[in-house]
Amino acid sequence: AYYGRGYSYLKIGNTDKAIGDFKTVIEKFPENVDILVDANFRLGDCYFSRKEFKKAIKYYRVVSRTSKVPEDKVLSRYRIAQCFYRLEDYQSVISECSSILSTAPNSDYADDAQFLSARAYFSWGKFLKAVDEFKKLEADFPQSEFLDDSYYGIGDSFYNLGRYQEAIDSYQKILESFPESELVGDAINGIFYCYRQM
Repeated sequence: AYYGRGYSYLKIGNTDKAIGDFKTVIEKFPENVDILVDANFRLGDCYFSRKEFKKAIKYYRVVSRTSKVPEDKVLSRYRIAQCFYRLEDYQSVISECSSILSTAPNSDYADDAQFLSARAYFSWGKFLKAVDEFKKLEADFPQSEFLDDSYYGIGDSFYNLGRYQEAIDSYQKILESFPESELVGDAINGIFYCYRQM
């Protein structure tokens, strides 16, 4: 009952009550690993939604250590990486993503981890490394939903490096390969700004 109510509270955004119910679940069912794993994951989600990322990491770590389900372990590690990204701890993001990619390269979250790693390098100002990581997404995950974002990241990285023609080429790939992408307008603007710099 506590778990269902906590989940309902989480869904409607009442994280205070959700946290209380999930903590009660953990106290009342310490022997049930499946319930403990799920309650800890939901506590991580509660704190993530409240932007209390250090607390969220604590609960996601419990899941990554105790879950018997491989994909749950990967998802919790990906959520940890997202928390580190929000905390602007890019080195930890890259470390978590690298761990996911080396231990679970076929996971549903592998391309997410590759993309987040590339974004971390970009946000950290390491633009050449960001280009490499964005290109690795294209090479390793050619069906990824992040390909248009990846081309845009490559374009922005080259723009920041003053390599305007390469930036234009990358933005152009969005227009050619992803004409329905939400990034088309941004790509056109990127091309415009590159030509202004040339």
